Amino acid sequence: MLLSEYKKITISIIDLYKKVERRAEKFGVHFCRTETESQEGREELLEMVEPVADITGKYGIKLLSCCENFLVKSGITEKGACVDGNYLNEIFGPGASVKSDPGQRKKYGCGCTAGVDIGRYIDQGRWSHRCFHDCPQCYARRHY
Repeated sequence: MLLSEYKKITISIIDLYKKVERRAEKFGVHFCRTETESQEGREELLEMVEPVADITGKYGIKLLSCCENFLVKSGITEKGACVDGNYLNEIFGPGASVKSDPGQRKKYGCGCTAGVDIGRYIDQGRWSHRCFHDCPQCYARRHY
């Protein structure tokens, strides 16, 4: 895909749930923890994201963030969504929900519309499904 085809990029900083940390360690993946509640944490987050903003700006790509109010307030990113039903409908045609996802963290700036994870939250029944990719950062996978 040509770089000129990218119009926007959405970022979101991982929330380090214990199950995600344990799983990642088994894969040899170690995440750094950045807390935006402290001035030091906010500065560290800016240090990580400013180079990305510089690159996207250089190529005319809009940088968005989901659940990152601090980045929006700082002017580094615009408010975005990891799952953006309006955008999905724009590029793939109608079918994606445009309703706000009630299961997400609105107070943290989540702009996601309703969607279905490919991971597995439920072991049995109608909504059970299993993704076999074993991504260490997946929130949905319980077992490891």
